[in-house]
Amino acid sequence: MKARISINSINAPKQQQGGFNYTLGIGYVNRADLLRQALDSIPMLWPNTFVVDNSEHRELQNHAEINGIVPIINPSVPLSFSQTMNLLQKEALNQGCEVLLFMHNDAIAHEGTPDRLLELIRSLQQEGRKWGAVFTHYDVLVAFNMKAVQEVGSWDTNLPQYFSDNDYYRRMRLAGYEMIESGLPVTHQNGSSTLHADPYRNMVNGILFPLHAQYYGKKWDGEPGSEQYSIPFNRTF
Repeated sequence: MKARISINSINAPKQQQGGFNYTLGIGYVNRADLLRQALDSIPMLWPNTFVVDNSEHRELQNHAEINGIVPIINPSVPLSFSQTMNLLQKEALNQGCEVLLFMHNDAIAHEGTPDRLLELIRSLQQEGRKWGAVFTHYDVLVAFNMKAVQEVGSWDTNLPQYFSDNDYYRRMRLAGYEMIESGLPVTHQNGSSTLHADPYRNMVNGILFPLHAQYYGKKWDGEPGSEQYSIPFNRTF
């Protein structure tokens, strides 16, 4: 899905001292108050941060406070979670980034977490480790190695939200990439706040959740943690 506004020229990645380029993307659907709190917890990352506005009525266009902090990218239609992740990957590639950071819009990074996360990534890069992702509080704030992303490919858009993470991280592991639990503190406010703030979206998710669970089970011959296939759908063609 091509966005109307490119952020490449206004949010070029900054070279970090000690050496790697990164960008940070945040997908937004609702709860601008939580998004502002998320941004307030990562001021040192603002120069490399952008937000994808997936709200129904482009709420962030008129949100002066957030517009004044980071660039907003507006897709031609609101994107699902997996579509948003694919857009973030594309932007990171377009910017020549070595690392893509992703943060939930209802996350709060504890003091010192951004610095320590960047330092950990820097160490991994210098050591030449074959790493795929660095988790904090799971993927509430997560870093992706773009070398791994280019090998593993796009997120499966048949899984628009739930199970898409299980699918992607399984594919990374199967490709031989290390998934690192950093233990760095990040708070996830009101987990699934996007659904809690939207009764209609919550209702639709209740209908689709078992269908996506069934799809995942067919794709990998098992639910998350009990998969049997090492190739999606055990394809031989």
